[in-house]
Amino acid sequence: MNGLSASWAPRALLSCSALALTITAPCPALAQADDAQAQETQAIVITGSRIVRRDYTSSTPLTTVSSDTLQTSSDVSIDRSLKELPQFTGGAGSTGRGGSGITGFAATDVQSTPTNSPGIATLDLRGIGANRTLVLLDGRRTQPANATLVVDINTIPKAALDSVEVITGGAGATYGADAIAGVVNFKLKRDYSGVTIDTNMGISERGDGRQFEVSALIGGNFDDGRGNAMFGVTYQDRNVIYQADRPFFQQGYTDPGSSSGSVFFGSSYVVTPSTNTTGVPGVTAGFNFGPPAGAPSQAVVNDVFGRYGFAPGEVVVSGAGATTSYFFNKAANPLDATVFSGVVGRVTGTAAPNYDGSDPNVKILDNGNASLVSKEGYLQLPLRRISMFGNAHYDITDDITAYVQGKFDQNRVRTQSTYAPAFGQLGVGITFDAATCGAAVGHPVPQDLCDILRSRARPDAPWGLNQNLTFMGPEQTETTTYNYEVVAGLRGNIGIRDWTFDVFGAHGKSSQVTRYENFVDLDIYQTVIGLPNYGANATFLQPRLGLSASCTSGLNPFSNAPVSQDCQDLIEAKIKAETEVDQTQAELNIQGGLFQLPAGELRFAAGAAYRENNFLYEPSGPLNAQNINGAVISLNGVSPTGGKIHVKEIYGEVLVPLLSDLPFIQALNLNAGYRHSSYNTAGGVGTWKVTGDWDVNDWLRFRAGYQVANRAPNVAEIFQPGIYTVVNWPGGDPCATHANNSAYPGYGNRADNPDRAQVLALCSAISGGFPIGPDFVGNQPQLFPLGRDVTLGNPNLKSEEGRTFTAGMVIRSPWRDSPWLSRLTLSVDYYNIKIVGAVSTLSTDYVYRQCFNFDGTSNPTYDPGNTFCSGIIRDPATGYWSATQAFFENLGMIHTAGFDANLNWTVPAPGLFGDAGSLTANVAFNYLDKFDVQNLPGGQVFSYRDTIGSNQYSAQFRWKLATSVSYNFGPGSIGLNWRHLPKIRYFTYATATTANELPVPAYDIFDLSGRVAATSMIELRFGVDNLFDTQPHRVGVRPGTILQGGSTQSGVTDPSTYDVLGRRFYLGARLRF
Repeated sequence: MNGLSASWAPRALLSCSALALTITAPCPALAQADDAQAQETQAIVITGSRIVRRDYTSSTPLTTVSSDTLQTSSDVSIDRSLKELPQFTGGAGSTGRGGSGITGFAATDVQSTPTNSPGIATLDLRGIGANRTLVLLDGRRTQPANATLVVDINTIPKAALDSVEVITGGAGATYGADAIAGVVNFKLKRDYSGVTIDTNMGISERGDGRQFEVSALIGGNFDDGRGNAMFGVTYQDRNVIYQADRPFFQQGYTDPGSSSGSVFFGSSYVVTPSTNTTGVPGVTAGFNFGPPAGAPSQAVVNDVFGRYGFAPGEVVVSGAGATTSYFFNKAANPLDATVFSGVVGRVTGTAAPNYDGSDPNVKILDNGNASLVSKEGYLQLPLRRISMFGNAHYDITDDITAYVQGKFDQNRVRTQSTYAPAFGQLGVGITFDAATCGAAVGHPVPQDLCDILRSRARPDAPWGLNQNLTFMGPEQTETTTYNYEVVAGLRGNIGIRDWTFDVFGAHGKSSQVTRYENFVDLDIYQTVIGLPNYGANATFLQPRLGLSASCTSGLNPFSNAPVSQDCQDLIEAKIKAETEVDQTQAELNIQGGLFQLPAGELRFAAGAAYRENNFLYEPSGPLNAQNINGAVISLNGVSPTGGKIHVKEIYGEVLVPLLSDLPFIQALNLNAGYRHSSYNTAGGVGTWKVTGDWDVNDWLRFRAGYQVANRAPNVAEIFQPGIYTVVNWPGGDPCATHANNSAYPGYGNRADNPDRAQVLALCSAISGGFPIGPDFVGNQPQLFPLGRDVTLGNPNLKSEEGRTFTAGMVIRSPWRDSPWLSRLTLSVDYYNIKIVGAVSTLSTDYVYRQCFNFDGTSNPTYDPGNTFCSGIIRDPATGYWSATQAFFENLGMIHTAGFDANLNWTVPAPGLFGDAGSLTANVAFNYLDKFDVQNLPGGQVFSYRDTIGSNQYSAQFRWKLATSVSYNFGPGSIGLNWRHLPKIRYFTYATATTANELPVPAYDIFDLSGRVAATSMIELRFGVDNLFDTQPHRVGVRPGTILQGGSTQSGVTDPSTYDVLGRRFYLGARLRF
């Protein structure tokens, strides 16, 4: 063992393996070689093939991560360590949804839908979608989390985990066609005997976000070694981190140059703005007058603002900078409330004229307008989980073994976003009479408002109230998930040559219940506030709260007094949503040798499988879109849905040794496989592969493979009802005339667009005839970079075809006798994945650009019947945008290609206490050659390489580097991990030649970790994540002021790419006996 003492060697090897980022841990390489030599007749299974081989080779790129490596983190979830590998991109996690760009924060993850499960963790190889990465548990499919059939990595039994194998070549012919991007196989301990207790605690430098985990694993043999049983249990507890408690996000509250108001987007993005003409979405309480009532008199507006020292014309009701929406500085006596404007003064340039600065949720932008900020969102979701796992096997005879395995996971996670936004269609029409300033009809208003309302053409007309319902507290959800799976089977020898079989059946179920808190029932809210005195002291029948429900304080929008609890209880929507996904599967696998060829034994594997997935989603009360009696503010109605997919599969695979023991050909093998799948939805599809490996000599190997896979649509893609999704919309509404379009010359409703008249005609046509002219402001007065997709399933979907090609080489040190070079390995692999007929949706930004002829060719006649225009939904009463229909469709193509390289080098170094030590360097590198997307067959191909911020695709860096350096000093080790991400462009550059967002700078982050074996039974570990407290980068920055279309984007980042939590510490211990 190279001088390692017998007492310290096992611990030293363990310590080194924990610090390896990729491929098999470099420190115990010699130990593995020794094991291979001692067990050269032992058969093993390599992930990527069902055929048992008598070597440690793989013809496809394979990375192994030890379970110890997964524990070198302050995070209780194991997905974080895996996502540090360059092959992974995006994926949902503790701080948000991966691949969602700047809309992916945990604070926005508030609605449970058939495709969204708050708090889950997923893996996404190559950034082409988590549903194209197959997750296995000990080589078998495991229970999915929702209708997309992705697996929540948090449900993997961490206490019993031995290692993780990541195969980044196609493996569809072996495991199923949904392995287009690759496979992640979580391998469990085998024949475990003993007791292990492990605990870990982490906390941030700022004293928040505490994470605690404790696990126990017990196992042993019985009946003289004929059987073995293992049982484990894990408890995890993770505390919240608020966005407001991190400096990066605090800047978003005050930076006047950030047009988004803040990263959290607050209520702005959930507004249904069909009738909202407010100049400041979300600010306190406001009102609008609407065309039927007529605009107020300019003279009266001058008089009202003149009371506070403002010159005539400072606030105007027509022309440039006009507004017919005003806001209020609330007061203890509601009638003393004073008016202010959310739009910059037109004479003096005063910011938000007459605003007294009393609302903590308002900031002033550099253009003088007021804007909402929301400080309540979670940055890290609080979580509590308990999981149990057990398995056992028993040799019934010398040739047949029975086995059983079960796992159970209960997970509870909370989300918190912002306040219920009662705007537009969610606002309230308040009755008014001019003679008594509203008192005679039970809705008295302050004198400022009374005078303005009286000056309208119809002075007694109602006025519209829009406000954030801050008195309810931030909107929250609590999601409880139960996940279980039971597997039982037989394996053993068939009696023909060395043939073996494995047959099993499995059943599992995921049940998720999301309960909503502080969400408001729209109908009840509108009813209560419409009562006399805004509902104060009202009593009426309310079966949910008792026969004599009451609202003591009322909901007076001009009062700064607290709203009584009975009023809050009265208008709160008691709702929940339930999701159930169950999976039943049965599988038979047979493998063995057929006969000898000159170069070796011809081997095969064959099998058959049946799998059935059932899905049910059931929203309750006003959340149910089929319920005509109500709606919920800030939640979109969702219809109940369900569906079933079942598939029957057969497969065959052969391993053919072609040549061996020749000059320059130590071994040349061919592996080929075919799988036929018959779906009840997509019909029959075939998947096949051909791979090969060529051992030139003891130290050089070449490998290559080609696969064609056909992935059938999943449950969500076929059956999903209309789901509203918030998406990035950097171009904004092309029908609006303000700063939205300043970054895109010649596009939309702009004076420099020679087709402006055609644009306006098209805008009017798709808005149901509402007249839209050159001065149309639209939903927001400045850039509002978010839109809404209505994503719907499509029963007519076809399978998508994925073609994967890999080629590479593995170099092991040819200098086996050199202490400095003997433990040097290098692997380099090229990958090329092309998906044709990819199942996806078209986003709001793309649809609008195509409809409005952004590229000059998509709709040159500005035809409202254009395919893209037909998917746009606008309000015919106001012309405002509402949403964009986004059906799942077999669109064009996704094509990605690049290189992976892994270097491991271990050299001897002095140790402690007389033990030998070592230094290890591990480098994992990815170069992205292309990431091309074609949205429609035959359409233009867009390159998303070197872009970040897209809703549909994760950040696609030109290259990524992950490096770890560790020093093994005998009884322990210490290591430093460095991850580098280069400069990257904003995703608008993928589709717009005139995009002007600034590039995101290069990013470097370091983690420190170490461990020491205190005794032969006790091991301690420690570490610091984000050692230098590196802040995340801003994403989507545009030069210039807000008035010029610019934005500093303070507090706006991509949480799936950049660390948003800051420096964190952890300490752990493991006891074995």
